[in-house]
Amino acid sequence: FWKASEQELLPALESRNAAAAEKAYAELSSAYAAHRAVIDDIVKRANEDNAALESEAAARVTWFSLAAWGISGAVCLLIAVGLAGIIFGVVRPIGRLTETMRRLAGGDLTAAIPALTRRDEVGAMAAAIRVFHDNATQIAQNDKRMLDLAATAEQERRRALIDMCE
Repeated sequence: FWKASEQELLPALESRNAAAAEKAYAELSSAYAAHRAVIDDIVKRANEDNAALESEAAARVTWFSLAAWGISGAVCLLIAVGLAGIIFGVVRPIGRLTETMRRLAGGDLTAAIPALTRRDEVGAMAAAIRVFHDNATQIAQNDKRMLDLAATAEQERRRALIDMCE
């Protein structure tokens, strides 16, 4: 096409040779048509390849989106399960232990101590609270004995005074 254009058509036009220009134009037109067919085929294949590539890219984007949403959902579920585990395994038992400590501090020695059978930090805290409970119970019993002894001593002192007076 370019060869026919530069070597035949342009020289024929410059020399004003109409017959040579028409002949060169006819050759140029057929070469252009062949050239155009090749270009159109290349454009068609490129468009088809682009469409296939776009379709594949869209499929990959969809797959990656689903994977990202799935992973995000799994992470959220894992976080929710972890939080539930912390709430039910740590926070609630510590809250119960705190309430037991308040009751013991208020003098209620009948308060039950939860989580004594656990073998973790919460169980260790419950065991420490049991020590406080046992000590408070022992102190209460000692105080009662001392009051009983004081009352008995007072009665004996009175009886001794009455005996002395008689």
